[in-house]
Amino acid sequence: MYADADYHSAGYFADQFDEASASLPERAIYADLLSLLHGGAGKRLLDVGSGAGLFLRMASEAGYQAEGVELSSALAERSAAQWGVRVHNADFAHWNGSGEGYDVVTMWDFLEHVPDPLATMRRASGLLRPQGLLAVLTIDSSSLFNVLGAAAYRLSAGKASRPLELLYDRRHTFYFDRRHTRMLAERAGLAVYEQRFYRAHLGRWLSVPIPWWMRLGGDAVDLASLLVRHPYRQLLVARKATPASPRQ
Repeated sequence: MYADADYHSAGYFADQFDEASASLPERAIYADLLSLLHGGAGKRLLDVGSGAGLFLRMASEAGYQAEGVELSSALAERSAAQWGVRVHNADFAHWNGSGEGYDVVTMWDFLEHVPDPLATMRRASGLLRPQGLLAVLTIDSSSLFNVLGAAAYRLSAGKASRPLELLYDRRHTFYFDRRHTRMLAERAGLAVYEQRFYRAHLGRWLSVPIPWWMRLGGDAVDLASLLVRHPYRQLLVARKATPASPRQ
């Protein structure tokens, strides 16, 4: 699936390669994390599943010694060439890092794709320096989108399946609610530092066109999800726990 040319040309990646796309919701989320991290001068950062490389570019501009690891050779080559960043074309499950550990490891829309999320988080934790931070952005399966999609499916006796087909992508192997991500972090030896939530921005991640009325309804649910405090995307930031710094 990750060698499919259609996957690389989808709007999710194509828009991030566009240097003029200053209004991308991903750019705002990346900036939010970089602000939370309080500067990167002299610090090492690894972006796992670095995709189009936009976050690597922003992290480098913030002073980090940033590098990525990306399974897709096409994305790895293009992002390295366009942004001038270092990207390792490898499967993170079998990659042991470079250098002497990282101060920050990030995973943007990555954890839901892997076959063993706990092993993945433990591997990331193992690459962190003492007091290092892991940041994971993934879908919150308790979001208003998911709750309403499941309700529509049940009430229609399975006829209203389209919302669930859009919400549950075939490339995803696991889905997590906000409790699950905290639990995974703790089992991986990390202490939860921060948890934030963001709306879906529906048009950014749809790989197939949908009718206008479904798009309008989706945008309404997206905004309503903020009011009920169950948006579609969750960002978990956790710190590597050490004997010198017990979990809080």
